[in-house]
Amino acid sequence: MQPITLVRGIELPSLDQPGTKDLWIVGGRIFAIADAGEMPREIDVQTEIDGSHLVGLPGLVDPHIHILGGGGGTGYESYVDGPVVEDLLKVGITSLVGSLGFDSTTRTLPALVRKAKALGAGGIGVRCLVGGFNFPPLTVTGDIRQDMVVVTEVVGAGELALGDSRGAHLTDTELAGYAGMCFTGAMLSGKPAILQIHLGDDPAVFERVARVARSARLPASMFHMTHVNRNRDMMEASVQFGKNGGLLDITTHLPQAANGPIPAAEAVTALLNAGVPDTQITVSTDGFGGMRVDDRPIARYVPSPVSGLLDCLLELWALGMPVSQAVKFVSTNAARYFGLVDRGLIEEGASADILLLDNKTRKLVGVILAGNLNGTPES
Repeated sequence: MQPITLVRGIELPSLDQPGTKDLWIVGGRIFAIADAGEMPREIDVQTEIDGSHLVGLPGLVDPHIHILGGGGGTGYESYVDGPVVEDLLKVGITSLVGSLGFDSTTRTLPALVRKAKALGAGGIGVRCLVGGFNFPPLTVTGDIRQDMVVVTEVVGAGELALGDSRGAHLTDTELAGYAGMCFTGAMLSGKPAILQIHLGDDPAVFERVARVARSARLPASMFHMTHVNRNRDMMEASVQFGKNGGLLDITTHLPQAANGPIPAAEAVTALLNAGVPDTQITVSTDGFGGMRVDDRPIARYVPSPVSGLLDCLLELWALGMPVSQAVKFVSTNAARYFGLVDRGLIEEGASADILLLDNKTRKLVGVILAGNLNGTPES
C-alpha cells in the first residue's frame, strides 16, 4: 500500500476557491483537497501534519538556473559549482530548467543531462536546454530534434545570446533555422517548442526575433526572452513582444548597471500595468552563476543566489496581489511552458510539491517534495 500523508487544516490561498482544507497525499501526489472531516476516518494515515498554523503554496519553478554552476568570465578563479537538492529546497525551488549559458566550453551537455537526472532522482522536477550562448548550437546527439526525441529532460534550446558581445552573431536566416529545429523537435517529441534567448543590452532584439518569427511562420510563444528587466529600455521594448504572445522572463539577480536592473516584483507590476497578460510572464533566478564578493587582487567568487523567487512572491503578496496570481510568475507559468505539467500548482493529481509557510510570519518552515516532507513545520 502506498504511504498516505494528511496535512490537516492548512490554508491554501492559491486555489480558485481559497480556504482552509485537509490535504491528502498518496504516493507522492495530491490525492484529495477536502473540507475538514470530509474524508472517511478509517483511512490509514502514516504521517499527519498539523497545518493549523501553516499556509501551503505550490513549489517554485525556476525556468533559468545553471545546475552545473557558472562563472568563468574572468578566469579560472571565477568558476563556481552547481546546486544540490538541499540548496534548492531551502529557498522553495522544487522544479527547474537547467542550461549551460556562457560557458559551453568546459561544461558539457552530457554533464548537464547527468546533473538533471541526479536532481530528478532527488525528487526535483527537471528539464534542460541544449545549446548555449554560441552558434552553431551544441547538442548531445548531433541534432536538436533528435535530442528532444531521445533525451527525456531536453525540451528545447538556449540560452542563445543575442545583443551581447559574448554571444552568437548569427543571421536572421540562421536564427530562423535554429528556432525551426526546436519547433520540429517539439512536434516529433510531443514536448513544448522552446528557444530561450539571453538578452544583452540591445532593445532591438525584440523586434528582430518578432520579425524572424513572422517570416518563418513560427509562434512568438516559443521564444522565452530572459533578463528583460536588465534596464528600463529593455523593459519598455519587451512589452509589445509580450502582448503579441512571446514569453518575458524577469531575472531576480542581475549585475548593477546604469538604468537598472529593475527589481523583480517591480518589473512584474510594470509589465502588468503596461498590458502584458499575466500568462506571458515568468520569473527566474539565473542562479549559481559566479558572483564576485570582494575587490581583492585575487577575488573570491560564490554562486549567485536562488532565493529571489520566494522573495518576489512574498513581495507581490505583501503589495496586495492575490496569491493565485502571484504564484503564476514564480511557479505555474514556467511549469506549463516547459512541460512540467504536474508541477507548479496545488490540485488533485498534481505532484505533491508544497511550500509550508508560517501563517503569521510567512517564513518558509518546510517543503513537501513529491510527497516527502523536508523541514520541520513546528507551531
